[in-house]
Amino acid sequence: VDRIVEQLLQFIQSYDLNGLLEYWGYLERRLFSRLEDVYRPTVNKLKTSLFRYYLVCTVQSSRTDKAQDFFQKQAPELQNQAEWKEWFALPFLPAPDANPTFSTYFSRQWADTFTVSLHNFLSVLFQCMPVPTILSFDMEYQRILQIQEENEALRQKVSICGE
Repeated sequence: VDRIVEQLLQFIQSYDLNGLLEYWGYLERRLFSRLEDVYRPTVNKLKTSLFRYYLVCTVQSSRTDKAQDFFQKQAPELQNQAEWKEWFALPFLPAPDANPTFSTYFSRQWADTFTVSLHNFLSVLFQCMPVPTILSFDMEYQRILQIQEENEALRQKVSICGE
């Protein structure tokens, strides 16, 4: 979980939008797609927050070109979502951190809360997921060896008692 969160944050800090999108897509295909539908809203909220965190980082570091690039690439997906309507103006605002709509997202507390929430969600996800078959093979093999050893010990007990 630590490495996943670290990788996502690294993509954000290096303004690697393609890497961020590909990695999130990979997580959706490999992990989130296996979740029950009840978790879909949480995954969507985390994705929205991840994208917003990316945008805030681009604006804070005066990389509005990266913010504009984000909207050019993501506009088809985001333009019909009500929670994104106001965000399209973000790269063009002179002081978005002072704007009531966006000020919360520019606080250290929001960034920390988002990071902890993402980490906690992934931690719970990994705890609840079944062990992949390939990993359970060794556990099963060890269990069989233990049973065989117990059987051998019982045979020796029986043969000693029978003599």
